[in-house]
Amino acid sequence: MGAGDGILPQGPLSGAVGGTVKFTTSLRPTQTPFLSVSWSFKGVNIITSTSVNITDPGHANRITLDRATGSLELRNLVLEDSGEYTVTIIPDGGLQTDGRITLNVYGGSAVVYLVMLNYVAPITGVTISSPAAVLIEDKSSTNLTCEASGSISSTVWMKDGKSLYSSNRVSFSVDNRVVFIQPVHSSDRGTYQCQASNPVSTMTAAFNLTVNFGPHNVSIIGPSAAPLGQRVTLQCTAESVPPANFSWMFNGKETPVNNSVYIIEMLGAENTGNYTCLARNMVTTLENSTVLNLKAVLQAVRLKVLPEVTGHRGLDVLLPCELIEGTKDNITQVQWDFQRAKEENKTMIIVFNTQFGLNISESPLKDRLNMEKQSLMIRDVQMKDSGLYTCSISTFPSGSFQEKTKLIVQEQRPLSPEVISTVVIAVVLLMAILASLAYFIIIRRGSSIRPVDIDTSDLVMDVARPSVARNEDVVYSDVKLKTSRDAKPPLSRKGTKTVNDDVTYAEVVVLHRQPQ
Repeated sequence: MGAGDGILPQGPLSGAVGGTVKFTTSLRPTQTPFLSVSWSFKGVNIITSTSVNITDPGHANRITLDRATGSLELRNLVLEDSGEYTVTIIPDGGLQTDGRITLNVYGGSAVVYLVMLNYVAPITGVTISSPAAVLIEDKSSTNLTCEASGSISSTVWMKDGKSLYSSNRVSFSVDNRVVFIQPVHSSDRGTYQCQASNPVSTMTAAFNLTVNFGPHNVSIIGPSAAPLGQRVTLQCTAESVPPANFSWMFNGKETPVNNSVYIIEMLGAENTGNYTCLARNMVTTLENSTVLNLKAVLQAVRLKVLPEVTGHRGLDVLLPCELIEGTKDNITQVQWDFQRAKEENKTMIIVFNTQFGLNISESPLKDRLNMEKQSLMIRDVQMKDSGLYTCSISTFPSGSFQEKTKLIVQEQRPLSPEVISTVVIAVVLLMAILASLAYFIIIRRGSSIRPVDIDTSDLVMDVARPSVARNEDVVYSDVKLKTSRDAKPPLSRKGTKTVNDDVTYAEVVVLHRQPQ
């Protein structure tokens, strides 16, 4: 059996068929990674790691390399894995280091025999202990100790699931079972994990480290200007463990408010001024403060835009933007920015400055843009123009304001409800006119048929003369007047004039009734 050499522990290592072993180096993680880590088995390279990992196909799914320490884990052991393993590590700016160790893999009754002889005792009862103390940032120091029962071959430390490295404040004991932190910082708080391993077992323990600090980054969330008569809420925040206690001052005088929220139910002129939030940490005994100057305006200055505008390809579209102001603010600049969907950065496409005038930036929209007051006009809108448009207006003395409008471009423009209503009304009116005309024609035709009286005592019908009704059944026909030069005048009765107009007589059929 070979002995460990250099950066590897004294061997041999023992493992069971189907089990896992870890070749743990004595190296600790460094600030810069190693230039190269290479492991060989019986003189054949099984993995080399530089900027990439090159792994022997026979070990591809069975080994894991820890680039921070050079340690190697070998899983699913078989009897053929027995033999000598060597490691070569080239650090960044250091000398090459080497190590070798022998692995013996046992199967069947040999494994039971090894356990009985206590060659490898399974790890149990892993815990992390730390001195009981209240830790204060930059004032206290501490250490974490990994304890376990059994034969410990290696100990690995992690914090919040990531490998723990040494630094100017963090160091490790020789056997890597103790972590020293001096002094503690707020960034040291979190969950620490200790992983103890040997060839036949691995066990992990966790410990939550609390560091008291702060208050840091005290700030007041709330408006710096608000309309008179409006309800105003100011909220004070601070980074602190434990949570900070808050108090408020107004224009240098203490107030009865002793929590993080200060509420002004109705803002008046007497409520304007400097509001100071004071945060105190009762453990660290530190305090910090910040000030907000609250002003009153007649009406809040704001921008009025449409959240969403729909345009149609080939037509013009207007994106409204209007400054709603309560005070006599002067507009100094109007700017529009464009951001396509799924793009993080927005691009300035047009800007108007009262001093420098209108400027249209280079973009696919350049030749199709215009500004109508603060609103944006896009001519011949295209599908690619869809996206988010931001209207920014700078004023004096209120400052700058901005709102966003989403433009959606569609292929075809549907008929509006107004157009549909107009078409329906036109169709109804046309049908009414046609119905009235038809009714008028029918009435005129009906009124042109006149009854004809027949006097059977004469053989000639005089249409102009009333006659006495007979009992004969008469079939009437329309009488049409037309000029006829060959027609003879009718026989005239006594006392009547002869009519010189030509008349064409229709045939009249007289049916005599049988006497009853």
